[in-house]
Amino acid sequence: MRNSLSRIAARTVAALFLAALASTTADSQTFTRSGSLGTGPLFDSPNFGAPPTSTAGFGNAFYFDAFAFNVSVGGSYTFNASAAFAPALFLYQGSFNPSSPLTNILFGASPEPFEGNPGLPFSLVLQPAFTYVLVTSTFLEGLDPGISGAFTNVISCPVRGSITGCVPGQITPANVNVVPEPSTVVLSAAGLLALGAVVRRRRTRA
Repeated sequence: MRNSLSRIAARTVAALFLAALASTTADSQTFTRSGSLGTGPLFDSPNFGAPPTSTAGFGNAFYFDAFAFNVSVGGSYTFNASAAFAPALFLYQGSFNPSSPLTNILFGASPEPFEGNPGLPFSLVLQPAFTYVLVTSTFLEGLDPGISGAFTNVISCPVRGSITGCVPGQITPANVNVVPEPSTVVLSAAGLLALGAVVRRRRTRA
C-alpha cells in the first residue's frame, strides 16, 4: 500500500515538474513588447519586399515606432505584430533614419500578402554581430491623421536542437541607432545654446 502511494506521489510530482517545465518553455519562446501609434513621428513608409526598393510616395504620412535590439544567438527569428489597425513591419540592420527609410532596410511586410508582397509573420536570419531595428508602422490608415491604437510585437526565437525558445538575454534592447528627426535636432541644439548662455551669465556674475 505504501509503495503504491509512494509511486503515485512520485508520478504526481514528476507530472507537475514536467508541466511547470513546459509552461516555462512556452513562456520563453517569444519576446513581446507593446507600443502605440497615432501620435509622434511620421515618415514616408517603404513598400514591401526583401528588401523594399521604393516608398509609398505619400511623404511623411505614416506613424512609426522604432525598436532597436541585439541577439545573442544567430538563427532564424520570426516577426509578427497585432493591433486593432493594420500594422506593417520593417526590419533594419545597423541603424534606422526616418528621413532615409530605404537605407539599411532588410525586409518589409504588409499586414496581409497581396500582389506577391510578403505578409506577416515573416522570418529572417539574424546574427549577434549586428544591431537590428524593428519598425512598426501604420498601413493605409497612415493617411488618416486621426489613427491611433496600441500594438504588440512578437519576436520568436530560433530552434536550438529539439528546444524552441528564447533563452534569457537572447534578445536585448539597444539604446542606439534610431536617428532623430531634424526638428528634434533643432530643438536639442536650441536647448544646448540656451544652457550655454545661462552658464556664461553665471560665470560673469561670479
